[in-house]
Formats: sequence, C-alpha cells, structure tokens
Amino acid sequence: MIWLTLLYNWSSQPFQEQTIKPWLRAHWSVERLSALLPDVTIRYGGAVIEAREEPYRFVEFVFRKAAHLFVYAILGALAYAALPVRSEPVWKRGVLASVLVLIVSLLDEWNQTFSVMRTSTFEDVILDMTGSALGVLAAAASGRFASRLALRDKRRPERRARDGGGITPKRR
Repeated sequence: MIWLTLLYNWSSQPFQEQTIKPWLRAHWSVERLSALLPDVTIRYGGAVIEAREEPYRFVEFVFRKAAHLFVYAILGALAYAALPVRSEPVWKRGVLASVLVLIVSLLDEWNQTFSVMRTSTFEDVILDMTGSALGVLAAAASGRFASRLALRDKRRPERRARDGGGITPKRR
C-alpha cells in the first residue's frame, strides 16, 4: 500500500514539480552535456527527441522512462510477493500479479490526465508492464532460489548424521 500511495502522489504531481531540467542547467552547460550524449533521435508517443539538439529534454526523458521501469518493477515484485503461494503453477501467480499491475498502470495514466502539463500515453503503459514483468520475474526467480536453499538446508542434518557430524577426513 505504501508503494501505491507513493505512485499515486508522483502521478498527481504537476510536471514542474518533477522536472530535473533546473538541476541539469545548474550543473551542466548545454554544450558539455550535448557533447557527452550520443547522436540519437527517439520517437515516443508522438514526440521526437534529439539528444544533441535538446540535451536537457533528452536526459530528462531517459530519466523519467527509467523511473517508470524501476517503479513498476518494484510494484510487480511486490504484487507477486503479496499473492498467496499455492500449489498451482508459478506462471499463474505471475500473470495475476501482472494483471493487477496493469490495472494500476492504466489508473496511473488516467490520473495523469488531471495533472498540469502531464501527458498520458499508451507507450507508458507498455513501459510500465515491461518493468512489471522484470519485477515479477525477479521475484519468482528469487523465490525459487530461496526455496531451493531452504530444501538444501533441510537435508543437511541428514547428511551430517550420515557423514559422522559433517566432518570428513581428507584423503590422500
């Protein structure tokens, strides 16, 4: 719930409260930042962003989209972890977590339509779901790894008893 509250607050903020352009301008000249960036053009949601032509806009764009991936990866992992573990296949739990995150993403984009200077795009939903998929996969993999470790540790006392307390002499 805390993560959802944070997400709602970020989604409700006007663009001017979130922009990193003033910080970039204070620390980087246009020329210096432009020289560091690759000569690429990104087309996203109807916008065209040229890295060297508009370096502040480009860096902010990359930062904001990376934030989408990160925030929704965390949300995907949390949604997966919050669902009860049952004997059903892991993929069903992952799909359910992804559907829940999709609903949040759609509501997030809808909420942004009410915020000043914010845009709502279908591309952001796709980006959010990519982040969610990464989070769900990471949570599923870490859960599987943890259960294998637990199973291995459960078997250790049996081995120790069988092997004479776990101490085996070196053979030469």
